[in-house]
Amino acid sequence: MNLTRAKRTLLDIGVGVIGVLVFWVPFGESTPSGTGFRLALLAAVAIGLILREWMPVLGFALVLLATVVGTTAGLTSDPFVLAAWSLYPLATTYGSIKPFRVVLGLLVLFVFLGSVAVVPGTEETIRNGLFSFIVLAGSWALGSGARRSRREQAHTALVEQEQAVTAERLHVAREVHDVLSHSLASIAVTSSVATHRAGHLSHGELTSRLARIEATSQEALRDLKTVLGGIRSERGDHSATRRQTPADVRANDLTGLPQPTLDDIHALVGRATASGLAAELRVNGSARYSPTTELAVFRVVQEGLTNVAKHAPSSECRVTVSAATDAVTVSVENSAPVHFQQVHSAPVHSPQPAAAGTPALGFGLRGLNERITQLGGAFTSGPTGAGGFCISATLPAHPLAAPQGSTESSTA
Repeated sequence: MNLTRAKRTLLDIGVGVIGVLVFWVPFGESTPSGTGFRLALLAAVAIGLILREWMPVLGFALVLLATVVGTTAGLTSDPFVLAAWSLYPLATTYGSIKPFRVVLGLLVLFVFLGSVAVVPGTEETIRNGLFSFIVLAGSWALGSGARRSRREQAHTALVEQEQAVTAERLHVAREVHDVLSHSLASIAVTSSVATHRAGHLSHGELTSRLARIEATSQEALRDLKTVLGGIRSERGDHSATRRQTPADVRANDLTGLPQPTLDDIHALVGRATASGLAAELRVNGSARYSPTTELAVFRVVQEGLTNVAKHAPSSECRVTVSAATDAVTVSVENSAPVHFQQVHSAPVHSPQPAAAGTPALGFGLRGLNERITQLGGAFTSGPTGAGGFCISATLPAHPLAAPQGSTESSTA
């Protein structure tokens, strides 16, 4: 129960009034002498209860001292209930500090023995002393438990915040990679072909390839600005309300921005073909899916074409999209690389990958695996028996509402 400091002070006053009426007034009526002394003890109790929140050590000391003196003088029957009430905030503040635990343990034992020693040999006195011990020890245990709980909650919040920061960094890296990798690979292939065939290209063909590089670069810059702007605005919206959790970051897919769909795959493959790749697209079915699912399919094709352009530019590539009513399957498969001169008429020397037909297992495939598994799909990637490479993903028609933990495959 979270109360304001003013309400807690009023509660302390209420507890003090009840405690005085129950444990002090009856004894005060039976012992009319020493009124001033009695009032001084009551004042100490009242001040201690008021100070329990602001100065827990002093507050507890005043209430405890007044109760011990009052019990010894026969002015109160309080079994240290008010002292236990003032002990609780002390335990929540210092409950995990060993010196305080030792001192308070000895103090509680002293109170118990002192209560028994006031009127030795009576069962009632022993019961009162035992009750006092239980009340004080229980108050300390409850306060210490509350302190531990608060510290654990603070630690959990810190861990969640650190996880959110890590997830956000991965999210930004994945989005930037998705936007830039394909464009840069397209620029690399186009410029490589133009460089190696410069002596065999007409002025118009060379100008056309340079214009394609310029257009691709400008498009990549626009996409990058859009993604970074969307991430910045979303981060501002979250920070204005509450801290982000890892689930917030994983669920965030920049849905407020225009995202590619299945219809954009045709243009994507067309741009890859124009840049020099031998790419073919096959689409089976006409079902449509949620924007998140269609974006994931687009990213698979984009990453597959990027890998082919970077690692096997001389191979033939086949993109297949099967859009069924219950699921969509997409694959990008390239054949074993061949020399550029088998694809283009002029002899060239294109750079070949370290392992023929096998893309480097980099961040892109990991990001795809995470994206697909979060939506409840399956992702695979690896070499084919014919010396090529294939990535494939299957997504349900209705993706998971909440992202689930991803499991990286051995090839991702």
